[in-house]
Amino acid sequence: IMLATSLRKSTLFSNKHYFKLINKYSISLKSNPEKFKKFLKENCDGKGYFVFDEESNAYKTSHPLLKEIGEEIQNDIDFSKHEGIFFEVGRTSNSLFSAYVCNTKRGQACGGIRYWKYNTLGEMVNDGLRLSQGMGRKSALAGLWWGGGKGIINQHTDHPLNRGSNERTKMFNEYGEFLTNLKGCYVGAEDVGLIPKDSQDVFKKTRFQTCIPESIGGSGNPSKATAKGVVCAMEAAVDFIKNGDTLEDKVISMQGFGNVSSFMARYLLEKNVRKIKAYDINTHQSLLDEFKDDDRFEFTEIKNGDNTPLHEECGK
Repeated sequence: IMLATSLRKSTLFSNKHYFKLINKYSISLKSNPEKFKKFLKENCDGKGYFVFDEESNAYKTSHPLLKEIGEEIQNDIDFSKHEGIFFEVGRTSNSLFSAYVCNTKRGQACGGIRYWKYNTLGEMVNDGLRLSQGMGRKSALAGLWWGGGKGIINQHTDHPLNRGSNERTKMFNEYGEFLTNLKGCYVGAEDVGLIPKDSQDVFKKTRFQTCIPESIGGSGNPSKATAKGVVCAMEAAVDFIKNGDTLEDKVISMQGFGNVSSFMARYLLEKNVRKIKAYDINTHQSLLDEFKDDDRFEFTEIKNGDNTPLHEECGK
């Protein structure tokens, strides 16, 4: 009787504590990433995970309050029974780290690390789901024995971390430690917001990182190879639509103009396209300077969410 009473009191306390936490945090995919980060720091030792269980067809979570978020994730349009989603707050950088593992049937999940600003946790998770799934498909199509993965670091407004700063180095070192803790289920690479030095800083703390500088035995910036692959795919597409057709005299619309797009522009101009219309939410002047004297290249800065590039009249 005493044991039953004790258990009942313990359960009552646990439920009260649980509902107090619900009222205090009210976290969901609509929450700001900073609010989610605060929750992890105060309740989960700065860490959290969602691991998909095939038997129950649901996510097992590291904390009861994450269960509802797990259910929200399963309703996301890009959810594809992703095997795992992992979060951690950098112990000194205070940055929100995440990693997404879509499918490891063909091998370790591999994909770039993205350093980007998100307004909600849902935007961040959706990017991770979508991009990790895409990486798995690309690897399979290329015949590579890799699974689909993605890494994301949320770029918050009070933490700009300019390139070359000690704080930035510290952040990527800590992301490397985060990858090591995942024990190789996800292997990182360079993506939007990173430069080869950032990959090197990640690599200093883990062996699960690619695209490190050539000077230390890596493949370096992947942008050039990526751009060449996209242009080859474009050539294959126009040839498929019309046998023997090429990119010559075509009008090309680009949504986003960063490292990959700048290499693409070079290749496309070599293919004698008639016009390139590039759009981005930021003006990367150092990339644009190369094309300032070429009348075939045109750049327009647009607002986030503006889909004008998708409505351009392309082709001949």
